[in-house]
Amino acid sequence: MKKFTPIFALISLFVLVSCALDDKTFDEDGNEVHYIQCGVAVQSVCFSKANEVCPKGYYLVDKSMDTGADDLRNTLTVKCKK
Repeated sequence: MKKFTPIFALISLFVLVSCALDDKTFDEDGNEVHYIQCGVAVQSVCFSKANEVCPKGYYLVDKSMDTGADDLRNTLTVKCKK
């Protein structure tokens, strides 16, 4: 049996916390909103992505933790300020 190496742990942690996905959609009033997903370990990645997609600031519409079959994800739904 192979030993669990520290480099594998660091790579796994990096993958878990560093990815933030932005999916642009629209709310029921037709306003553009962003659905941002990021790893469960560091929620600040989600907020950094929100600042990136909304440089003038944003309104937090929803914040949650999703549980899927394979992983946990933090999600933010934000509406950019105009």
